[in-house]
Amino acid sequence: MTIIENLKSAPTRLSDGREKLASSVRERVQTARNSGIDRLWAVRADTLERLDGLLDRATAVPVVGTLTAPAGKLVHEHLSQVPIEGYAEMNARTAVREVRALTSRVSLHAVRRFEAANKDRKTVLSAIDAKLR
Repeated sequence: MTIIENLKSAPTRLSDGREKLASSVRERVQTARNSGIDRLWAVRADTLERLDGLLDRATAVPVVGTLTAPAGKLVHEHLSQVPIEGYAEMNARTAVREVRALTSRVSLHAVRRFEAANKDRKTVLSAIDAKLR
């Protein structure tokens, strides 16, 4: 390639390089964002599980025991919340379709947690895992 050809093609090469760099940065930002959401979900679920265990043990203390039932109900509701109406009654095919329509990683994690704890259908769990990747 001659110097003149090299100079003429420079703007195109720079533009292509800039686009590749911008695409790479966008990809890295999305990966970091998803990783942060996943970690926050794990911390939230772990905190609720620990609180549920603590409330179970607290019933032995008379004064605290009066508060544990309402608090336990709230914790259990948060642990078993699913963002899809009627999910518990859905067959696997319908559940997979609904999972594929979800756009929130937090919602996907909530459905995964519920599915694993209840029906544990491999096809549904695989669809959720595919969306979370």
